[in-house]
This record gives sequence, C-alpha cells and structure tokens, in this order.
Amino acid sequence: MKELTNKDVYDFLEEEIACHPKLSDKFGGNLKEHEGDDEFWEELSENLDCFTICDICGKPMIEGYIMNGSHYCSDACLHEDFSDEQIAELCTEDNDECYYTNWYEDSISYNKH
Repeated sequence: MKELTNKDVYDFLEEEIACHPKLSDKFGGNLKEHEGDDEFWEELSENLDCFTICDICGKPMIEGYIMNGSHYCSDACLHEDFSDEQIAELCTEDNDECYYTNWYEDSISYNKH
C-alpha cells in the first residue's frame, strides 16, 4: 500500500470537507494551517468519520496502525511506543487489537455517487 504523505492527507480531507456544505463553512480552507491545533482536529473528527488522529504526533491520518486501541500514522510514531520485538509479539493472528487499516474507503465510495 502506498504510504500517504501529510499533503495527501490534507488534500483528501479538503476534498471530503468540500462535499459537505455545513462542514465546508466551518472547516473549509487550508487545513495545513491547523497543524498542531488539537481542538480543531478533534472537532473535525467528530463530524467527519473518514479519518482519525495519531496518538503520538497529533496529525490527521486516513490510514495507519491500531495497536491496543491507540492510533499511529507511521512506523516512526508506532516505534515511539513499541519496539520491533514488541510489535512481533503483539501482532499475532490471535490478536485483533493489532492491525493496519484505513478510514477513507467508505468515504471514497460515497463521494463517487
């Protein structure tokens, strides 16, 4: 899977917001300007379910890791909390608390209609 850059994430979210007039009025514009504004991202994530927020760096993410209920946007953020050995130990077929996912697929198909 292609690793998305923050620019890709911001572009994607700007397109999503533009599809929802009420959100566009409140959250439209250059999302990159809100980097580091936790309140902005928390409020937007409550209104738009195609992304979540990385628990380490606080940046928006449309795909990434979930480990024991925490969200990680990249390998670097994941390794802030877990070593390679811990990841290998946790990520077994029996553990459904360790996986890579995305939040945008339903949103993409919705926007194509």
